[in-house]
Amino acid sequence: MTGNPSLFHTFTPCFINFMVKIAGGSLTKVAGVGSVILSEDLILKSVLLVPSLDCNLLSVSKLTRDLTCVTNFFTMHCEFRDLESERMIDFSIKIELFDMFLSLRIVVLKDQIV
Repeated sequence: MTGNPSLFHTFTPCFINFMVKIAGGSLTKVAGVGSVILSEDLILKSVLLVPSLDCNLLSVSKLTRDLTCVTNFFTMHCEFRDLESERMIDFSIKIELFDMFLSLRIVVLKDQIV
């Protein structure tokens, strides 16, 4: 989910009264849905435009389903591994806070021995 319409590569407006629950349990309107290209290797599909959001929210559950990978969380980092090859997927994430922009890079380390 994002509140930034300029991030969308494709976009379909939502003509029905579709709402999502956000922090604190309040409901807010969804303006539409589309795809966001983060890199040539990573396209996020079914991203919701929620104009009242002032940040980007990334669902780890949806990301692992879309990429067919597993996530392991550690104290200071997390790892994403492809389910078929068990290769690690490298994410460099900068969260959008105030004037910063969301950037997410994915690289499959092809020669890595697991």
